[in-house]
Amino acid sequence: RTKKTPHRTTRLDACMTEHPSLNALLDAARRAYEAGDLEAAVQGFHSAISAAQAQGNAHLTAVALTNLGAALAGAGNLPGAQQALEQAAEAQRAMGDLDGECRAFISLARVFERMQRHDLAHQTWQAALDLARRMLNGELAALATDGLAQALRKLGKQAEARVLLEKLLAYQEKQRDQKEQIEVHISLAGLELDAGETRPAEIHAQRALMLARQLGDRDSEAYCLYKLGRLYHQTGFNLEAQNMLRQAIALYRQSSERARLGL
Repeated sequence: RTKKTPHRTTRLDACMTEHPSLNALLDAARRAYEAGDLEAAVQGFHSAISAAQAQGNAHLTAVALTNLGAALAGAGNLPGAQQALEQAAEAQRAMGDLDGECRAFISLARVFERMQRHDLAHQTWQAALDLARRMLNGELAALATDGLAQALRKLGKQAEARVLLEKLLAYQEKQRDQKEQIEVHISLAGLELDAGETRPAEIHAQRALMLARQLGDRDSEAYCLYKLGRLYHQTGFNLEAQNMLRQAIALYRQSSERARLGL
């Protein structure tokens, strides 16, 4: 993906001003998470859950459980993340908080993806999408639609995945969100390549590259060049592949991704 993190902690709403001690616990845990100290983050979110439960605060318990799931997933403890996020979704449902439940499902679906449980990922993305539609939340619906399409692709349901991605692309074009259009074009390129449709795959990848260059987004441009290089390599166009990959490496060396990629 161009610039998406797999798991994010959940920001707290204004009601936190009524609970300064819990606020301090959750903020400290979140800062540890963002600094990459996942062990401290996990401990901090556990402490916040215990404190919220002791105060009978169901809302902040659910928020802390969602954040604990993100920290455990980041640390690679996927069974623990699954348990925390399932508890978070159940707690949000009990309170009637559709937004919180939807976001817990989105994080849970990503955990199932990493566990290679594509059947459960499919069910969870669908649940998130249903909630997003009930709320008329276009942003969350788009996110869940993309996740659902990827799950369908992993399950071999290419036609269903294509329909969803084409609808999502139409929505992002209507929203004039070029960043998200890049993501969908790359997904469609992969889908077409799976089906052996090399020319449509190339068209989608080239379209994504054009959008990245229009935006002046060097990280996305490098990512699209990398994807094109992979596409050309898979289809036997090795000179074109080398050209694309050299350009991608050159851009990555100038980008924010340099240290992470070891370039």
